[in-house]
Amino acid sequence: MSRIPVQVRDATPEDAGALLAVWGDFRRTSTERAGSAEREASHAVARIAADPDQRLVVGVLEDVIVGAAPLLRAPLSPIHTDTAIHVTHLHVLGGHRRHGVGKALIEAAVTWGEEKDTSHLL
Repeated sequence: MSRIPVQVRDATPEDAGALLAVWGDFRRTSTERAGSAEREASHAVARIAADPDQRLVVGVLEDVIVGAAPLLRAPLSPIHTDTAIHVTHLHVLGGHRRHGVGKALIEAAVTWGEEKDTSHLL
């Protein structure tokens, strides 16, 4: 079985709609709410991109965002000064699981940890 190559890249504010799809079934009762949620997500992605201790990476298959994971460089624990890369809310859309997307997102976290001279991944 051949796998489609997974691309991993940083999320951009333009990815807000796709990120909403990845992280939940947002039942939109009005077009006003839909636009509001997308604006909020877009602002959140921009805020994360501006923080050198955070990244939001997306997994892309055939030009479609099918997974995402926020990464945070923070203390290893409340009592340690060593830092770790914290991976939270990693999610891959149901129809795209078992195609290497999650693995690619974790590999991106490991690579970023190496770039940040951080040897722990949580």
